[in-house]
Amino acid sequence: MSYTSPCTRSRVSGRLLIISYRFFNTYVLYNGTQAVGQYCAMYNETWSASYATNVGQWRGADWFSIGYSYAFSNTTGGADQPTSCANPSSA
Repeated sequence: MSYTSPCTRSRVSGRLLIISYRFFNTYVLYNGTQAVGQYCAMYNETWSASYATNVGQWRGADWFSIGYSYAFSNTTGGADQPTSCANPSSA
């Protein structure tokens, strides 16, 4: 099993920023019955299931819908705010 960091590393003005995400959703986007890709949305707060309301939409003559949608919330009480993106089990 490989380790995937819960962080995003980026450089802004030469500074390394470490961003920890608390919630993500991944889903397959369909154009009609054809899957056009898997997408992922990451957030810094957890969203209630009551916001999961996307049932599809028309874009011109094309109908886009969502399938196989999964969400994960990191509710580890502070462990979701790491000081680095290193794998703690490999230190």
